[in-house]
Amino acid sequence: LAAPGPLVGTAALALGLRACQRMRGRRATLSAVATATLKESADVAERRRLQELVSKWRADDAEAWASLALTATLYVGSLAVLHLSGGHWAAIILLAFALVRAFIVFHDAAHSSFFEKP
Repeated sequence: LAAPGPLVGTAALALGLRACQRMRGRRATLSAVATATLKESADVAERRRLQELVSKWRADDAEAWASLALTATLYVGSLAVLHLSGGHWAAIILLAFALVRAFIVFHDAAHSSFFEKP
């Protein structure tokens, strides 16, 4: 059996061998062994540190609803400006920016990263 992924060090190798021994009765793939090894070798302190680092990018429902309301307002407003101006080029560019913003918001929502809970 080959080495389980990009793990370095004898402790990680020993954990990988233990994972292989536990999976001996099953058909174990390298990815399953690597996943089991990575789960076992994760350090709690390092996990907390990573959570603190990425916490500023965590989804906030109030901010998400405000962004969604602003996007809808920009879209409806740009449609009104486009209608009232008779298709002026500046109104078309405003509508284009509103559509790009709507795409970004809906793209984040489709990946379940816009609101706190999907």
